[in-house]
Amino acid sequence: MACEKDPCESTQCQNGGNCINGSCLCAEGWTGTTCGTHTAPKKITITKIEVAFPLNNQSGTYWDDDFAPDLYIKLLQNNSLYWQSPYGNNNSTGLTYISPSPYVEITDIHAEMMLRLMDEDDDFDSNDPDDFMGGVSFSSWNDYPAVKELSASYNVTFKLHLTYTW
Repeated sequence: MACEKDPCESTQCQNGGNCINGSCLCAEGWTGTTCGTHTAPKKITITKIEVAFPLNNQSGTYWDDDFAPDLYIKLLQNNSLYWQSPYGNNNSTGLTYISPSPYVEITDIHAEMMLRLMDEDDDFDSNDPDDFMGGVSFSSWNDYPAVKELSASYNVTFKLHLTYTW
């Protein structure tokens, strides 16, 4: 009696794929004969944004007369406002966490995106607009990490906490 050869013996599935009858059944987000190719997600969801920023502006002075900036974040897609956080008052720590509610969902993952950290100036003087504290543009989602760190201008750093829908 001859032994049947295991059809998966010579099949090496990658990235969490499982071999079934000699073929790889790929995990979510992967494709190809050995599950070695990332698929693009249908949607990227931002669940939390961490921002680190300098307490002084580029001139070395405080952002506001009362020392601490009143932060908010703008997310632009193709140079149009896509989402904006609420204003935060007098952040003197140099670090802030924003959990968007509802979460920010990006469905055009190839669009040009820009994050801008702003200091809201509430003196309603049209000649004194809100201060730009730092920003970064990005359009490439070649990898799909749970946390994407983006170094922005003026020593600002954004950490995006992300989930993906495949």
